[in-house]
Amino acid sequence: MPTANVPDSPVRLRALEIARSSPESVRYVHAFFSVFGGAINDLRATAAFRRLAGISQLGLKRGTRDVPAAMVPLCAGRESDSTELGPFVRTKHSERVCATMVAFCSLHDVPRVDALHAAVAALFHDLGHPAFSHTVEPVLARRGFPDHEETGRRIVREDPEIQATFKKHGIETERVIEIIREKGDLGLRQKLCDTLAYLGHDSRLAGFPIDDAFEWNVLGLIRSVTGGAFVVDNDDKTRLYRFLVRRMDMTADLYEHPLNRVNSLFVCQLVEWLVDNGRLEAETLPRLCDSHVIAALEEAVASDAPAWALSAWLFASHDPSESRSWEIHECDSESGAIELTSQSTRDRPRFLLPPIDFSGKSLPIRTPSGMTEILRCSPNENQHHHKLWHVISYRGPV
Repeated sequence: MPTANVPDSPVRLRALEIARSSPESVRYVHAFFSVFGGAINDLRATAAFRRLAGISQLGLKRGTRDVPAAMVPLCAGRESDSTELGPFVRTKHSERVCATMVAFCSLHDVPRVDALHAAVAALFHDLGHPAFSHTVEPVLARRGFPDHEETGRRIVREDPEIQATFKKHGIETERVIEIIREKGDLGLRQKLCDTLAYLGHDSRLAGFPIDDAFEWNVLGLIRSVTGGAFVVDNDDKTRLYRFLVRRMDMTADLYEHPLNRVNSLFVCQLVEWLVDNGRLEAETLPRLCDSHVIAALEEAVASDAPAWALSAWLFASHDPSESRSWEIHECDSESGAIELTSQSTRDRPRFLLPPIDFSGKSLPIRTPSGMTEILRCSPNENQHHHKLWHVISYRGPV
């Protein structure tokens, strides 16, 4: 039954904004939220979802549009050209993924109940992220904790508030879980919507040129989603490949730009130090917000943290002058990098940065000929410095 007097939500408004050029899709979005708007709002109000408001989508990354992609010396000595990125948290990202999913379902008139489960999966796909998101996941992985995806699935299954809300609105837990795991055709939609949501938003946030209708234009390339593949015309296959290239470029130019690689490395190593020294418990990280970790770091560097930790924190919180306290070595081989890293000491640590392969993101597609293939960027398109091993060494005062 339609939900009466449901307050407007950023999810509905964003879905309408994405689909605005198609009257049929706009009608679908209105109809969807007239029935399920209350369910989406109730799920947004759960404590597990609201925790994500304390987790930055991009951690402490900086805008790097005017910073050269150089590692040695770090960013050609122009870290100061980086820019502050506006605050954007995982609740907002998740709401945008949810809105993109509803808009995507509108294109193919997906049955409303199926669209509801897909929208819920999109809303909850990031529930398991720890403080600082991907940045500190290695700390948990090294201690045998599950990744954020498994943690999120456990929350969906076990959180009493979520389960009560599911029961109230007739939502099936395992259907939601399968979509979060990107299984089946709805899960495939989830995979694309997640990437579209962060790529479109982050490009605009960081000042990289992008079309206002970027998300809708990519969704419009898909004729249908059936049999575990995106069905596209031959010409649209090329356009969809350009979307993957765009993501790879953003990874190189923002997410894994040398400045942000070092930034994330320092945050991760600082959290590692906090855990090793009893300042934080690793098992609490999936329940904490960024502010909890920042408070622990600031308390530590103000008291008895080693000099390298203070320097790393100053750099991560953007004091460009701190780069002079660090030296970066490029290595062509893993063995050479490991040999350098083995010379690390307590006061002068050395941290390892491995190469990055940007060809990991892929999309299964099917053309009118009936042939199914995996669309993937060529690793040969990687920038040279991302193919190298790097060792970051502290050389400042102790």
